[in-house]
Amino acid sequence: MERNAFYEQLTARNRGFLSPALQKRVRDAHLLVAGCGLGSVIAECAVRAGFTHLALADGDTIEPHNLNRQMYRAEDIGRNKAHALAERLR
Repeated sequence: MERNAFYEQLTARNRGFLSPALQKRVRDAHLLVAGCGLGSVIAECAVRAGFTHLALADGDTIEPHNLNRQMYRAEDIGRNKAHALAERLR
């Protein structure tokens, strides 16, 4: 599927509360997530809302106690949070 068509399908339900102009601003905006612990939840919500340009920054690694409140899987334990989150969001 072509990227624009996929994006339109992904954000179709936003039309009830975001105008096409505002959705375009969301798509074109650049968002910095400094801290990918609880920021992983915010980043995932942002991508689902239509943000496409995210910069992720975190020097920490994923530990088992992160899994109950952050957007990671058991397979991610030991990985850098920013790298694992970038892979998930793609």
